[in-house]
Amino acid sequence: MRTTLQKARVGATDGCEVIRQLKTFCLFGIFEASDGIKSTNDSHMKISRLLFQAQRLRRVSWHVTVVVTSDDPAFLTAFANITYNSSLLVAETKLLAVTRLPLSQLDSLQKTFSLKNAMLLVNSNSNTLRSSLYIYLPYSAPCSPAVKVADWTPQRGLVLTSHLPLFPHKFSKFAHKPNLRVVSVEFTSHNLVLLDDPEAPGKKRITFQGIMANVNDYIAQGLNFTYTYVRPDDASWGIKKADGTFSGMMGVMTTGGADIGLGPFGLTAVRYEVVDYTYPVDIASMKLLAGRGSAEVDPWNFLLSLAPLVWAATLVALLGLLALYYMFHACFSKDHHFMENASSLIRVFLQQDVDEPRGWWWWERVLLVMWAMVTLVLTRSYSGNLMALLAVKNIPQPFQSLRDVLDDSKKIMIWELNSFTVSFYREATSGIFTEVAAAERNGRVIFNRLSEYPDSIDRLVRAGSHVIFETESSLKTLMAQDFSLKGKCDFYYSREGFLSTVYGLIGPKYNPLVAAISRRLMRMSEFGLYDHWQKEMVPNSTTCLNLPTKIFISSTLTIHHLWVLFTIVVGGYVLCVVALCLELLAARLLPSTPLFLNNLMK
Repeated sequence: MRTTLQKARVGATDGCEVIRQLKTFCLFGIFEASDGIKSTNDSHMKISRLLFQAQRLRRVSWHVTVVVTSDDPAFLTAFANITYNSSLLVAETKLLAVTRLPLSQLDSLQKTFSLKNAMLLVNSNSNTLRSSLYIYLPYSAPCSPAVKVADWTPQRGLVLTSHLPLFPHKFSKFAHKPNLRVVSVEFTSHNLVLLDDPEAPGKKRITFQGIMANVNDYIAQGLNFTYTYVRPDDASWGIKKADGTFSGMMGVMTTGGADIGLGPFGLTAVRYEVVDYTYPVDIASMKLLAGRGSAEVDPWNFLLSLAPLVWAATLVALLGLLALYYMFHACFSKDHHFMENASSLIRVFLQQDVDEPRGWWWWERVLLVMWAMVTLVLTRSYSGNLMALLAVKNIPQPFQSLRDVLDDSKKIMIWELNSFTVSFYREATSGIFTEVAAAERNGRVIFNRLSEYPDSIDRLVRAGSHVIFETESSLKTLMAQDFSLKGKCDFYYSREGFLSTVYGLIGPKYNPLVAAISRRLMRMSEFGLYDHWQKEMVPNSTTCLNLPTKIFISSTLTIHHLWVLFTIVVGGYVLCVVALCLELLAARLLPSTPLFLNNLMK
């Protein structure tokens, strides 16, 4: 194996030589802080410049071990504080601090070293070569003593002094069962429960029941920790505010108020900058929930008896037959009965009687018989389909996409308060989501917490004035819960979805706890536990899915069902009267001009 040694002194090189050595199989980078550190601020500045170069090396390396050697307490303290939220010490990075300081002067390292894959190599007695290896257990109480893992002497070499190996997997299962803070809010299938607890603030302790509560219990049992729920003041997921801070659960996580964000949280670039995501528990699209209309007969059903293409083909066939009739008449017949005989084709189509033909040729009779057969099939099919359609009631579901809602200026949209979807459409610069932002400015958007959705769908969505936008899984739960209460399916969700997003739990940035939770969640998904809990915790979850949009009835037809047909008849009469009046007026104003009707009948 080839090895390369590269030395970089802060202030003397920018580390470019280190990057050029990356073609080798093994690489050592030595970064040395210059002497003369006189203050804590000076330490921070020096270490920050060191980390900049070390992070470049880590990002292009598979496995990295960071070794820090110093006998300066200020330097070690500054190093621990700066690297706490640094991308240098990710879950896969090993950290070894070598020092001759006694453990009593290294308490400032506990916070960082307990939450990283880190060890201490201490030789506090300069008269001997004996050294000891220590670790800090994660989430241990402040000032908890370090746990000795091994001793090293020249005579015996390295000897383990506990059951723990070197660089143990501290997060795979906690040894002392710490108490972690889990931030969560109530929503569909995740209900808030207040329990009596004399030691809790207000003598009430927050807990939850639902699918995500089961997920949290599963993780806690697997990793061996207890938990305490915390809840943000605004009971929302949280978005980034103008000052750069976050609201809701995201604000609790970014300020260190919780160790786990239960969520689940939609994965976005803005959130990923400040927290780490676990293995996904769900992948879902946004859809809309609207009220199902009452069953009604479509008054335009008489047009639906035949497809538009059949109507067009029938009209073209009639016009073509009239043109053929006129061409044959011009070539072979010299009588003056063309209009009278040609009108018989139209009378047959309208199911009227045909007068006794006068001077008909044989080819005229053949064309009439053929057309009569075609119209017989069409009219019989039309009448049969029309009767069937009049016995069908349609349940309208007009909103199947975001575009359908935007086109209806009377519909009010309900979005989740402080969710990533709201941030997304507010920040959009083009496309349909800019229209959603414009609708919000026009007062067509209101915001609800997820816990307020059941009341909103009962009061607003059921009435037909509002629609709700949420993930498909949440909408299924809302529909199932409403069916369990009402005993009927009054809602539907759209066929078209948008903003497909990965959802998972979150943890502090660069915290190895996230990787440990991810391994548990992967097993949970492979075993199908999440789907099992969803079916178990949400009864009737599939009852209102794929409902028919048409129902068959047996009832008396009313004027409400046939008003379009009567409108067409009355409209035809009105047009006839108007045409007659215009013809009489033209005859009076122009007496020398024969009436159009007389001229037509000649």
